[in-house]
Amino acid sequence: MKKQKLRSEIEDKYKWDLSYIFEDEKELDKKIEICEKLTSEIQKYKDIKLDENSLYELISLNLKINSIIDNLILYGSLRYSEDSTDDSNQNIYLKINNFIEKIFTNISFVENTIYKLDYETVKKFINKNKKLEEYGFLLEVMFKDKEHILKENEEELLSKLSNALTLDSEVYDTLCSSDISFGNIENEFGEEIELTDSNYSLFAKSKDRNVRKNAFERFYETYGKYKNT
Repeated sequence: MKKQKLRSEIEDKYKWDLSYIFEDEKELDKKIEICEKLTSEIQKYKDIKLDENSLYELISLNLKINSIIDNLILYGSLRYSEDSTDDSNQNIYLKINNFIEKIFTNISFVENTIYKLDYETVKKFINKNKKLEEYGFLLEVMFKDKEHILKENEEELLSKLSNALTLDSEVYDTLCSSDISFGNIENEFGEEIELTDSNYSLFAKSKDRNVRKNAFERFYETYGKYKNT
């Protein structure tokens, strides 16, 4: 019977090399520390009236913070996807998610601070400070979306809810990839293979009608056992 391999049974050449993002957990913690410092620094722009220089500084800081956050999100999700049953991966994933929720809450004021300006004023600022030309397109796009942006207190509330709003998806992913067993079925060659959430689509597209039927019934019969959940 062909059984789904554990990650430990797979050759390293077929695994992600996450050292391209962070070499190890020490480097991860160092980036988190840098992000915290940048977030603390950006707070000084929260209640000021922006000019051409402070607007440039605010956008630059915000982009640096979001660049680190992007890498944190990528690293955390990939570590978790490697093996969602591994305690170390779970802890890193949760640590990153909780940290990002805190950071998003602390920088939720940025867009509303910029939107206190009007676009004509922004264009004048760009003429005064040539460094702002680098962010010209970004600002143009931002002000096109201005009418759809929530108020500062609403943006902050939404940021605080980010983990709660994604919890259902995370629970589903963990349940399907780690805890549920769909059993085994035969493919069109008579080979017995373990059915999983990830390979179901292959059986569902089989040229053999019986394989498609068996995969469908086994797959959703298993889901049916958890219908109350």
